[in-house]
Amino acid sequence: MTESEAFGERWWFKASDLEKNGKNVTIEDVSIKTCGKNYDDKPAVHFESENKVLPLNKTQFNQIVKLTGEEDTDNWTGYRIKLCPGTIQIKKENRNVDTIVIEPADRLEGLVRKREPAESSLAEVLASSNGDGDDESLPF
Repeated sequence: MTESEAFGERWWFKASDLEKNGKNVTIEDVSIKTCGKNYDDKPAVHFESENKVLPLNKTQFNQIVKLTGEEDTDNWTGYRIKLCPGTIQIKKENRNVDTIVIEPADRLEGLVRKREPAESSLAEVLASSNGDGDDESLPF
């Protein structure tokens, strides 16, 4: 029996999942997940085209805020970031621990940016109408 057969697939990213040069990803959503030894509720970032999520610690959360300029996780959708393996030192225990560091996405992959809206919103369509109720440009 393998670990995944015994406990199910691991749903979170670990530093060991990443190659040395890191991985560029696009933020799809942020939810709250219960995780860790103390079963804490943490923000967890979901990425486009990825099955695993990244539960954030405070440092990672602040790294994304700094890169995106957005303090509210509701506004992170569409931003590209890079997940990189790293190490931190826990001084109290005198040991090193693997972690994931958040960096700007590679320039070749596109700088941190928001995705363009796919379509005009209903409000924009209605605002462009002449108001007589007989506008052929309305989609309904």
